Amino acid sequence: MIPNNLWSSDTSLKPFNTYGQSKPEDSSINYHFITLGPEEVSLSSNSLTDSWWLFEYADSVIKLYKHDGDNFIYHSELFTPITCVSLSAAFDQLGKPLVFFDTGSDLRLWWYDPELSEHTKTIFGVGTNPFATFDLKYAVDIATSDILLFYIRDGDIYYRQQRDRYSIEYTTPVTPYVNNLLQADMSVDYRMQLLYRYIDTGYVPPTPTPPIVVPDPPGGRWEYSLTGYGSKVEFSHNMWQSIGDDLFVSFDINSIDYETNKQEIILFSQSDKNQYKSGSYGDGSQLIVSVSTVDYRLLKVICGGVKSEHYLSYKIQPGSWSFKFFHSVQNKYLLVQFKAKGEGGYHSKTYQHAIGTIIEPSIPFVLGGNSDSRQESSFRGVFSNIEVISGIRYFKCPCNKKHDMLDNLTPIYSEDGITEISKAKIYDYRVQNWIYKGFT
Repeated sequence: MIPNNLWSSDTSLKPFNTYGQSKPEDSSINYHFITLGPEEVSLSSNSLTDSWWLFEYADSVIKLYKHDGDNFIYHSELFTPITCVSLSAAFDQLGKPLVFFDTGSDLRLWWYDPELSEHTKTIFGVGTNPFATFDLKYAVDIATSDILLFYIRDGDIYYRQQRDRYSIEYTTPVTPYVNNLLQADMSVDYRMQLLYRYIDTGYVPPTPTPPIVVPDPPGGRWEYSLTGYGSKVEFSHNMWQSIGDDLFVSFDINSIDYETNKQEIILFSQSDKNQYKSGSYGDGSQLIVSVSTVDYRLLKVICGGVKSEHYLSYKIQPGSWSFKFFHSVQNKYLLVQFKAKGEGGYHSKTYQHAIGTIIEPSIPFVLGGNSDSRQESSFRGVFSNIEVISGIRYFKCPCNKKHDMLDNLTPIYSEDGITEISKAKIYDYRVQNWIYKGFT
């Protein structure tokens, strides 16, 4: 519990407590959560620090796995949620599992109710980033022990406690506008600690050093750094109008942040955010190309309502990349080409790739993320030399002039290279994020 809702003013980050046990990793590409728990389900033995457990949403079911020292071994199916776009989990004093999850429209809790002697579900309403934790895992019979549920709504962090049967909502003293709750658990000094990301509306990036020198007339090569939480390049028009058209997307990655607090990063997309979050690939998720952050080699592709995965022989890294969806008489393919920085030739790999039939022309094409304003899977790094071609749609930003995309807009042309179709926009645009590379 958090007595009287009193929080410390100490904002220094301490390591989270794993009670002497190394937390195992898992390569699951599904929504999942790893936590300490009892040696066996429904057997707490006054401690919830005996074994590592993995909760996973797969095949429309929440499943439970136990770590045997080497791997997570399947244990049981827990329940079937309406849907799930993120989850967290814990065990109670009886060793019963609990799952706190986001359906994409509301937060829900699946928990063991001792008054009913069975598991039940409770709906909490709108919220995101659910986190569940048992505070005193080392001594569950202490009267002050509690399960705590943390979540975000409208930029604020709230929580609920087990001792209230989760019926009372408490506020936290976190004042910035929070857009991502990364972790909520006990630290090594046995205090409940929240790790979150927030939007600093008063932040002004420093002037780049050394100062940018613009040739007169403008020339040379530029790069743009997508480092802000909301950074992405969104075209005000779709680029893929028909599933029958070939699609070519290429860009240079000049640097990349290998983030570990995301399950995946999206390279580019033309998708409806709600359909993507709910996993309804057959009814709106037109195109999403992403990569798992486990090793940055598992390429995940949703295309025209069909999902598939391809394992690259090299991880996403700085260099020149191109992706081409094309058709032959009998089959459909995805061609991936990559040339590492400093190398002379391309590595090429062609995958036979299922492509569905769904394309919605009203959805914009996005580089470095998707249309979700929270941008929880956005790419963080430096892009340049962007090119997208499909049918009569043609977009090219060689980044040879700083005013490409300056003031948030740059033209998208038809294939003749002259007729302007619409514009592209950099979200969270900052002029300081342009990097001048000269004529190299």
